[in-house]
Amino acid sequence: MKTHLVKARYSKKLKALGANAKRLRLEKGLTQEQVSFRANISFSTYSTLEAGRLNPTIATLFAIADAMKVNIKDLIDF
Repeated sequence: MKTHLVKARYSKKLKALGANAKRLRLEKGLTQEQVSFRANISFSTYSTLEAGRLNPTIATLFAIADAMKVNIKDLIDF
């Protein structure tokens, strides 16, 4: 399945993932810049994830979870 088809099929879930990441980040008192720096990903990658427009890899999700000091399941439990 092509990437754009996967993103279209799961767009609601990707938006929920982004909203969940934003909620957790704000609860931790972190900025998008801090999370992206700690996760060693670009700011644009992280901001695109929060906007619900990124289909992240598992490795990216682990890096973001580590950056926020949360379990990866906290990111994807929505």
